[in-house]
Amino acid sequence: MAAHATPNHYKTPISSLLTPILRNLSHLDTCILRQLLLSYKDVRSDYAERRTKITHLLAQANGPLSATALAAQCGVSRQIIVGDVALLRAGGLAVLATPRGYILENTSAPACAERHIVSHHDNSRMLEELYTVVDLGGAVIDVTVEHAVYGQICAPLHIFSRYDADAFNEKIQQSGSRPLSNLTGGIHLHTIRATDEKTLERVIQGLKDKGFLLLEDN
Repeated sequence: MAAHATPNHYKTPISSLLTPILRNLSHLDTCILRQLLLSYKDVRSDYAERRTKITHLLAQANGPLSATALAAQCGVSRQIIVGDVALLRAGGLAVLATPRGYILENTSAPACAERHIVSHHDNSRMLEELYTVVDLGGAVIDVTVEHAVYGQICAPLHIFSRYDADAFNEKIQQSGSRPLSNLTGGIHLHTIRATDEKTLERVIQGLKDKGFLLLEDN
């Protein structure tokens, strides 16, 4: 069977197709088109400059920066910052979203002791659990729950002090949200971090003494 010939108009270069159209444009239309192309180029440039600035601000910050704070410094809306950060993360930048704002993950941080624990308590003891960890020299890095539909859900916390714990608790109260552990009857996992194994063991024992840890014999 003979192959079908490709219609000639499919072989025509796109520039040849556009030339008659461009010739028929008025001078005003041509100016508008040129301005639109320049504006598009400027917008793309603004995107790149803003994301570079966001990265710089996060790198220089001594603590978390909220989307609202970044928006004020970049002269855009909070929603635009949220989108920019999402694109930066998709591009490989290690940006963590904590309850107090965005931080850059420090991949060059010194080695430390870390352990995953399974905790079980109701909402009334959430702050007590966080206080116990930080008062004994540890930090609560994240919280994870096992959802029946979505599987594992993990959220960064990065709570290193009572100040961080209070800010987290206040944000929950003001937003009307509930802790992730409410999805699993109070059972949840934490990544606990400390400067050394001895400090980490002290934190784990303190949680155990107060009945926070879910043990095999519970």
